[in-house]
Amino acid sequence: MPHLNQEQIDGLISAAGVDQTREILAAFWRSSEGLLADLNNLLLDDQFEAAFQAAHALKGAAANVGARTIEERARDIETACRASQSVSSDELNILLADFSESREAFARHLDQFEANGAD
Repeated sequence: MPHLNQEQIDGLISAAGVDQTREILAAFWRSSEGLLADLNNLLLDDQFEAAFQAAHALKGAAANVGARTIEERARDIETACRASQSVSSDELNILLADFSESREAFARHLDQFEANGAD
């Protein structure tokens, strides 16, 4: 599962159960959508310090739930912002695609976890 840190998400499922994990992920998706919008706007205005903070927050939130690809892309953007380097629209589009693909991967993983009779 390239988009997921399976150990992290399975640990979350073990600790909270599938239903609670779905709620945690729903909160993550909502907050991440806001961070992505903020990040895009900040980068358009070359506000690198604020964009760094948004990318850092996104990276940390993604790491907490096991969204590996989002974490990695946010880290790359964070690094660019730290160096006051522009981030291309292609890089942001890749992050957005990873966001969508990760969301689907989490849903499939939780569905499979439930189908296997685990909670």
